[in-house]
Amino acid sequence: MINTIKISGTLDTETALKRVDGNNELYLKILETFIVKHAKDHEEIIENIEKGDNEAARGVVHSLKGVAQIVGSENLYEISEEVDFLLKSHNYSALQETLKVFKKMLAAVINSIQMYLDRIEKPENNSQQTYITSKNQAVRSVDYLADLLRLRDMEATRDVAEVVRHLQGLVSKSYIVALQENLDALDFTNAAAALQSIKQQIMAAE
Repeated sequence: MINTIKISGTLDTETALKRVDGNNELYLKILETFIVKHAKDHEEIIENIEKGDNEAARGVVHSLKGVAQIVGSENLYEISEEVDFLLKSHNYSALQETLKVFKKMLAAVINSIQMYLDRIEKPENNSQQTYITSKNQAVRSVDYLADLLRLRDMEATRDVAEVVRHLQGLVSKSYIVALQENLDALDFTNAAAALQSIKQQIMAAE
């Protein structure tokens, strides 16, 4: 089955909205909650497997599988089904490769969700307050990530996606790319330098 699953973060937002009776506000809330609750599911599954807690690993998968279709990703639902089946049958040799695909798929879906949320138009009559709120959230996120980088905590590589979500539209894309590339290479020193440049640009903005 894994060979037939294409890694794609494409969201079927039309079908997803139908599942919530066209309630766009509810759908956006579901997407935001998905990022918060499921961004680290791959790591949680691995940790539970390493602890020998197969049922806990399946519990993480079941939770994700339950919302994958709701957010609009049939591909993520299918790969989650495959992971669950392999966990249930204790086929750990096949599970290893499947989890690699699962990790990429989850990252792709989260990235698509972030881009979708970033495209949502903010109410014009509240644009200034929205900007101030976004700026404050960005600063808090940057400071949090900076603390992780100072500690050389691997959690920084997992939390950068959530931080980037708060930076969209506030700083230059090149700064964000530099931050992500340095973290991908586990270069915490240069990642910290890129993050400092990002904070300076946020603070300099009017």
